[in-house]
Amino acid sequence: MLDTFNATCAMECWSPEELPNLSFAHPWASSPAFIIPWHLFGIRATSPGWTTFAVRPAPGSLTHGNISMHTVRGTVAASFARDDARFELRVSVPGGITLASLIVPVPASCSTLGHGSSVMALLDGEFVAPLLVDGGSVAEFEVGAGNHEAVLWCGAAYT
Repeated sequence: MLDTFNATCAMECWSPEELPNLSFAHPWASSPAFIIPWHLFGIRATSPGWTTFAVRPAPGSLTHGNISMHTVRGTVAASFARDDARFELRVSVPGGITLASLIVPVPASCSTLGHGSSVMALLDGEFVAPLLVDGGSVAEFEVGAGNHEAVLWCGAAYT
């Protein structure tokens, strides 16, 4: 669409052959917008009405990001910052939420240290034992309404 028509937004159809009088201004053309909250940040309801939800970022090679997403329970805000030795996830959980699961990727360098034994964690500034799941690739924390920060790093010293 960009190459062929110099479009600045998604078209109504894939090509003029499908719809000769197509336009570039339709609300359903924004449907790909859910990809960022669902897949990059992993923000998804885990029960009807958003009484519970999960945040499971999958940043790929990105080192940081942030998002705000409106739900029927209020705005969920999430941000992450990471490098090879540390992953920080901050999430704002609106009131009316019963439970939010923060599922934090274990930093890449932890895998070289063996069996997750050197993965350290802070939840809201307090040292906690991380619950490693999915073969030790992520740690899961459960929180209620409020502002939360989960930090994972490798080794004995927090930097």
